[in-house]
Amino acid sequence: MGSVTQIVPVRVGGAEPTMVFSRMLLDEGFFVQGIRPPTVPAGSCRLRCTLMATHSADEISRACTAIVRVGRTLGII
Repeated sequence: MGSVTQIVPVRVGGAEPTMVFSRMLLDEGFFVQGIRPPTVPAGSCRLRCTLMATHSADEISRACTAIVRVGRTLGII
């Protein structure tokens, strides 16, 4: 979604798939918050990935791989 900050949103769409996505990532050890209405408009729910300077390149790579894998499992990506 074109972020230039430490917060990287991943658009999912609906509230329920967003929260399932978030829970599945947490099951894999990644805390990625699901953001849904009323914080964002209906239909534009997203995951909020927050990067920190303390994350290693390997941790970020593993998180990206998990996001893609779970997204494919859910038919979102």
